[in-house]
Amino acid sequence: MSVLELVDIGHAYGQQPVLEHLSLSIAGGEMVALVGPSGCGKTTLAHIAAGILQPSQGWVRRAYRRHGMIFQEPRLLPWASAKVNIGFPLQLAGMSRREANHHAERIAATVALRPEHLSQLPDALSGGMRQRVAIARALVADPDLLLCDEPFTALDVTLRRRMQDVLLEAIQARRFSSLFITHDLSEAVRMAQRIAVMDQSGQGILGERCPPGRIGQRSAAEIFEFVQYCLHDDPLFSAAGMGGS
Repeated sequence: MSVLELVDIGHAYGQQPVLEHLSLSIAGGEMVALVGPSGCGKTTLAHIAAGILQPSQGWVRRAYRRHGMIFQEPRLLPWASAKVNIGFPLQLAGMSRREANHHAERIAATVALRPEHLSQLPDALSGGMRQRVAIARALVADPDLLLCDEPFTALDVTLRRRMQDVLLEAIQARRFSSLFITHDLSEAVRMAQRIAVMDQSGQGILGERCPPGRIGQRSAAEIFEFVQYCLHDDPLFSAAGMGGS
């Protein structure tokens, strides 16, 4: 059963269409990556999936209790400690600050944030630590669906890999569904069971591919080999503007 269905979605900014006739569904417990070149409308689709934007055509069916979202930037409250930032969604939902802090401490441990980090303001934390706080904030309300909008784009390669591991461990431990949006095909292969490929002009989903092997168990060599095949031999990725000679 699908927990999220996007059906015939269209959206425009003024007179400029960004998405047209796009349909995508995510099953319970499934991790789906959405890939496409920059500017094809991936972030717009993420915001529609999250309810931040309303589509100008089509409809969204949500069959889950709640979702969490990780943005391209951490988007932390600069005046609040890491602990308060993590627990902020719970306070918005009416939970007391004391109880929200308790839940924040519990979830922080799952993304390897130490107690001394929780009292610090965002400016005192490294980029990787800020992103851990953002991941913990998305997880603190125990979501059924996690929406990730290119959350590791600004990180260097080593730190990106570490954050991917943190997120994979959290997703696999808690067994929720995920939509992971990225322009990096290697990241998509590492993070997903199924990869949906967007048209480079936002004209729907061109097709899908399922990488061999299991999430979290694909070796670097296996990921590299599959990515090379996709980029150089698979016409789907050429049609999406992602292929190369």
